[in-house]
Amino acid sequence: MLNVFPDLLIFSLVAPFIIRIVAGFMFVASGYRKLSPDRLKKAVFFENQGLRPGMLFVWIIALIELVGGAFLVAGLYTQLAALILILPLIGALALKVLRGGNEFNHETAYYVLLLAICLSLLLSGAGRPAIDLPL
Repeated sequence: MLNVFPDLLIFSLVAPFIIRIVAGFMFVASGYRKLSPDRLKKAVFFENQGLRPGMLFVWIIALIELVGGAFLVAGLYTQLAALILILPLIGALALKVLRGGNEFNHETAYYVLLLAICLSLLLSGAGRPAIDLPL
């Protein structure tokens, strides 16, 4: 089947750039929220899930999201950042689905969408413009 807008295909490297920037800012915002004053509540949630010490998990996940999100925004080590960011997403999905984590701020679809974006960036790379150079 023919493309409806074949002239737009010259911008195919812009598509990963758009989703990379949006996902990066979403992860930075999520990491920043984890360090908000209610981080004690998040630590208690982790301890109730059997992840002790809870505050350590809050800081580790916040750091992963902040640094990984910043790397996505910058287009630096995009595939590695996407791979690392997949880990807390899988953990969040597991807690949400298997243990009914109603304490999460977002619906399951939010985590599935971010997981799909990270998988897409892992497979496609950073797009243009980025610091990453395709080999």
